[in-house]
Amino acid sequence: MREKLKLSEVIGAQRIVAIYGGRFQPAGSHHIKTYQYLVNKFGRNNVFIATSDVTGDKSPFTFAEKKKILTAYGVPSSKIVKTKSPYRADEIKKKLSPTDVVVFGFGEKDAGRLVAGKYFNPWKPNQKKYEPHDKAGYIFTLPHVSLKVGGKEMSGTSIRAALGDPKKSSDQKKNIL
Repeated sequence: MREKLKLSEVIGAQRIVAIYGGRFQPAGSHHIKTYQYLVNKFGRNNVFIATSDVTGDKSPFTFAEKKKILTAYGVPSSKIVKTKSPYRADEIKKKLSPTDVVVFGFGEKDAGRLVAGKYFNPWKPNQKKYEPHDKAGYIFTLPHVSLKVGGKEMSGTSIRAALGDPKKSSDQKKNIL
């Protein structure tokens, strides 16, 4: 049964699909709040999380581990997609209708770097017509969600450091996530 679309999900005959791409190393409650913000804006059927399976010193979690964390937060498994490049998300776009429009949700720092290309354009919510996803992608600058642990602002780097701290108990590490 097809879910009723929200008015914000369709502009004329164009469906708006939001992609929240990133490393999610690890996914934290601030990522989930951002995902929920996109769901509220574009509808739960139209929001996807794109992340890769690349691992390394700054990316210790595999795609399977990230997916497990995200689903534990309540993100539907079908909305978490393994991509070669989360900021292109070709694996998601190839499953869309040719008329669908793609909005990529990025934090301010990343959004500023990507607008300079030929593919990405700033998202203007009151525009009458948008280019379909094969011609353009739109940058939607996401609001910052502050994550504080022990009164300190946490970033992906500080979360990874805290999770790797041998002085922290398993319960303390679970609380960080």
